[in-house]
Amino acid sequence: FAEVLKRDMDGNLTPAQQAHLTDIDQAGQRLGEVLSDVLFFSRLNNGNQEIKRINTGLDELIEDATIALKAKAKAKNMTLSHSDFSQRRELIAERKLIIDALSRLTDNAIKFSPEGADIRLSAHSLADGSAVLAVQDTGPGIAMHTLQRCMKPFEQADQALTRAEQGLGLGLAIAKMIAELHGGKLIVDAKPGKGTTASIWMPPSCLVAQHQDLKAS
Repeated sequence: FAEVLKRDMDGNLTPAQQAHLTDIDQAGQRLGEVLSDVLFFSRLNNGNQEIKRINTGLDELIEDATIALKAKAKAKNMTLSHSDFSQRRELIAERKLIIDALSRLTDNAIKFSPEGADIRLSAHSLADGSAVLAVQDTGPGIAMHTLQRCMKPFEQADQALTRAEQGLGLGLAIAKMIAELHGGKLIVDAKPGKGTTASIWMPPSCLVAQHQDLKAS
């Protein structure tokens, strides 16, 4: 209704009325995002999320995870870059879920890093055949006891009513569950004053070459 009013009453509203409608519209969008996250978390938690595994390049995953967040990073004068050190390996996974997890980790990095920060996404293939998708920022970092709380659903580092960033604190919890659905895990290395690196580790069984070897044997 706010969108309809903004469209149909264009030119007939005072600046204050236009601002109020914009606030209502934005609040509605945020509420929709919150409800969507809660339902998504519920599906993951109850094991009702369908997994459709396909072959996707690790470099494609980290690149696609940044597309929707470039404008948000630009608004804070941040550098958002991605690098592939995986030797162009492919992952057998639910593409949308992995991109969703990486996007949430990147969004957290943007939210909690200072203006002008450098945020880097990277893909790595390890000697044991596993892979790591990492999001590294140069933000304030976080203490270990606070990090452990943030890994739980509906928790945030800043519990104050005046906190700058809104949300339910589901980002890390959802990313963790997505990694675990694929047999992987979420690893967060954060130290106060030294930034944060959030990584999704994927087991060798999720790499294309490993699956082909198993099939051949």
